[in-house]
Amino acid sequence: MEELLKDFDRALADAQVIFLEENSLLKAGKVNEHAALMDKKGHLLKDLDSIVTQLQQLRGQKTPGYKETIRNLQDKIMKLLMLDKENSQLLLKQSNFSQSPKVSLDSLEVIHKKL
Repeated sequence: MEELLKDFDRALADAQVIFLEENSLLKAGKVNEHAALMDKKGHLLKDLDSIVTQLQQLRGQKTPGYKETIRNLQDKIMKLLMLDKENSQLLLKQSNFSQSPKVSLDSLEVIHKKL
């Protein structure tokens, strides 16, 4: 159980690295490069899914310091969820910006004169 919790902690650390990299790319407006991270996220998701399945099978086995370890893991998960939410908002903002109609300065001047 203890080794499995360490594996879960390492997987969360890997997720944090990927999410931070994604955050940096999105803040820099590099949406195309962001797509390459989806592959890494897919592999990470498979790893996390496997670990969670194993943890569920060992649900009743508690080791010393179990509650503290679980609390620390929950804190890391919450931080990742907040970072993932920020990344989703950045991605949405980038996609809305790139799809918004382009208005030229000339057309704005024409509209302004009509007012």
